[in-house]
Amino acid sequence: MNSISPTFFRTLFVSMFLISVPITGFAETKYVIDEHYFPVRSGKGNEFRIIKSLKSGTAVEVTQKDKDTDWVRIQIPPDIEGWIEDRYLISTPSAKEQLDKLQSMLKRMKESGSSQQSRLIEMEQKIESLTSEKQTLTRTNAALDQELKKIKELSKNAIRLDRTNNELIQKNQQLEVDLEQMTVERDKLKNDNRNTGLKLGALILIAGVILGMVAPMLRPSKRDTGWS
Repeated sequence: MNSISPTFFRTLFVSMFLISVPITGFAETKYVIDEHYFPVRSGKGNEFRIIKSLKSGTAVEVTQKDKDTDWVRIQIPPDIEGWIEDRYLISTPSAKEQLDKLQSMLKRMKESGSSQQSRLIEMEQKIESLTSEKQTLTRTNAALDQELKKIKELSKNAIRLDRTNNELIQKNQQLEVDLEQMTVERDKLKNDNRNTGLKLGALILIAGVILGMVAPMLRPSKRDTGWS
């Protein structure tokens, strides 16, 4: 019986150790890319030459189907025509294209949401500003109403004072007219009294003269008395 060398045991031990050591620390998750290219040929079969390779998700227009084979004739914008196997075509966009559209839509929605949020904040600020302005205008209107009431009262008083002033002016004018008439009458009376006094004095003077002349004639003479 042959003896087993120590080198064999060492090699076996190292191998078992390496097998038992987990290799998850070296693992890395990856995905197969969703990018495929499909040949478009000049005829219905793989023996025909490739005129173009289409990327997955490319939109094409089917213009003809071959009932005997699994080939269809397609038109690629702007003016390329060729044949491709029908199994490479689907009625709905590819998952990647749909995902790209969804991601693009989500991005637009986020941008729109951000824009809407900004507009909402701006509108709230405008509403707050307009509310403050409205309150200020309300207070101003209240103050103006009070001022208007005071002005109306002052206007009423001014109208009454103006009416009273006009009445006083009219009375004053009438008094001036009456005073002037009374002054004229007084001066006339003064003149009349002066004239009357002069006339009376003249009459008295004339009467005195006449009386002085007549009185001696009225005295009886001594001869006519019978006294010797």
